[in-house]
Amino acid sequence: MASFHRPLHPVHVNTSSYSSLTGAVPRPSQRRSVPTGALTPSPGRQLLRLDHTTVRFDSVASGYGMERGIAFEDIKARNFARLAHPDAQVLQGLGQATLDFRIMWPGYMHLDWRCHFSVYDKGKYVTRAQLALMIVEAYGRFFERARHAHYAGPGGENGSWNLPKDPRQYQLVLRSISNLHGHDAVFQADVDIVTFI
Repeated sequence: MASFHRPLHPVHVNTSSYSSLTGAVPRPSQRRSVPTGALTPSPGRQLLRLDHTTVRFDSVASGYGMERGIAFEDIKARNFARLAHPDAQVLQGLGQATLDFRIMWPGYMHLDWRCHFSVYDKGKYVTRAQLALMIVEAYGRFFERARHAHYAGPGGENGSWNLPKDPRQYQLVLRSISNLHGHDAVFQADVDIVTFI
């Protein structure tokens, strides 16, 4: 009588090009910071003397090309699992009820884009997560306006900051917001562009 050996687990040959590990391994990436513009107060304008303030948006996750900061997409989706201390109240030492925020994207500074954020929500200081969401929403409005504007980069510049018609092509990372750019009363965000290679 012939014996037949049947393996406990049949051998499977993968003929698919899909791998379940594709998203598990971080892809190599390059980051570059979007330059912030130096601000100078208008002549004769009385300055508010605010303490230098920085609010950081650190990521608790490693990998995914997110050494510092949190992706705009996570913030827009209100996915704050990677944001360190999302419920911490921020801007307590600001000394005023609103924050003047400017976006000075290279080549689009002629738009003079600014908005104001309230530092309070329902009688409490805004949280780190709430502030991150306000910043990302402000960038969304800025991109919408810039989409209809002309690029005015400096002469000899290769247009590397020219925004595409669909800015979602960029993966942007919010690192911090501060008033350290030459004008105490105006805040700008430190943002990185991540390019996967």
